[in-house]
Amino acid sequence: MRNVVHAFQSTLEAWCRVGASKTLLRWASKGFQIPLSSNLLRIKLQNFKLDDLQRTFISKEVAWLLACGPIRPLWPYKQALLSPVGAVPKILGSMRMIVNLRLLNTFVQMPKFKFNGLWELAAIPISTR
Repeated sequence: MRNVVHAFQSTLEAWCRVGASKTLLRWASKGFQIPLSSNLLRIKLQNFKLDDLQRTFISKEVAWLLACGPIRPLWPYKQALLSPVGAVPKILGSMRMIVNLRLLNTFVQMPKFKFNGLWELAAIPISTR
């Protein structure tokens, strides 16, 4: 089984080393709540057509995500938008789970920011902690 805690901790430590903002570190450690433009209704979209191999892979992947904590069971009384899932092959033969979030994106309030170009990133000091 994958060592999620170790991988997550090393990623968080890397963000600290490069001088990430407190906000980014909070998002990385505690998660980020997606700003929605309105309340979601209970919407369920049709899943992608899956063959037996894909269905088995998706079942194992969902079980692993439930066990590790990135996802949790949905209780019947909760509002939700259930997006279609699928699986695509990787170059070396394994599979990757995909989630179609196009409908969710229509409910997301995108924050406004100005980005003039990559040269702005060069001016950000890098911490060598």
